[in-house]
Amino acid sequence: MVKQIAVLTCSLGVVVLAAQAPEAGGPRFRGGAVPELPALAVGAGEVLLELTVTDAGRVAAATPIRSTPPFTDATIAAVRGWQFVPAKDENHRPVASRVLVGALFRAPTMYATPGDASPIDVGRPPDDIPFPLGTVMPVFPPLAHAGGVVLLEALIGATGAVETTQVMRSAPPFDSAAENAARKWLFRPAYVTPRAEPRYVYLVFGFPAPVMGAVPAPRTPG
Repeated sequence: MVKQIAVLTCSLGVVVLAAQAPEAGGPRFRGGAVPELPALAVGAGEVLLELTVTDAGRVAAATPIRSTPPFTDATIAAVRGWQFVPAKDENHRPVASRVLVGALFRAPTMYATPGDASPIDVGRPPDDIPFPLGTVMPVFPPLAHAGGVVLLEALIGATGAVETTQVMRSAPPFDSAAENAARKWLFRPAYVTPRAEPRYVYLVFGFPAPVMGAVPAPRTPG
C-alpha cells in the first residue's frame, strides 16, 4: 500500500508540473499577405520589425529595428495589413502587445556570397520580444525556376532556441529551405520580469528568381 501511494503521489506531481509549464504568450498570426520581392533589388536584405498589435488584433505600428532598403519598405507595407489573434492577460482579456517580424531576402543569385547584405541597426529591441543573435540565409532549391516568399511562425523557447516552426504562407518549393534555415537561428529570449518566457515570432524568407547573366554578343571582324 505504501508503494502504491508513493507512485500515485509521483504521478500527480508530474501532472502538476506539466500543467504549470509556461505557455507561449503574445499575439498569433491570423491572416495577411507576404511582402513583395522588390523588382530592382540586386543584393540581399535583412529586416527586423517590432509590431505593436492592438487588443483587437490590428497592427497599430511597425517600427524598424534593422533595415535594408528597399526591403524595409516592402516588408512594412505588407505587415501593416496583417491581422492577429490578440494576446490575453491573466484574466483572459485581450490586450495590446508586441511581436517580432524578421525578414531575410536572398540576392537574385543561385549561390549566396558573404557581404551580400548591408543591414543597418536603426532601433533597439524591447526586452519582451525575442531578438535574433544570429541568422542563417536559406539555400536556393536547385530545381526552382521562379521566385517565392515564405512566411513562418516560429516558437522561441525560454533558452532562445527555435522550438517549432509552422508554414503560414507557403511558396513551394521554398518551404523546406525556409524552415531549415529558421531552425538554425538563435535568439535572445523574451524577458517578462522576472524570467524568460516563450514567444512566437514571424519570419519571412524571400527567394527572388536568379538573374542569369546576359550572353555577350559575338564580335564582328575588323
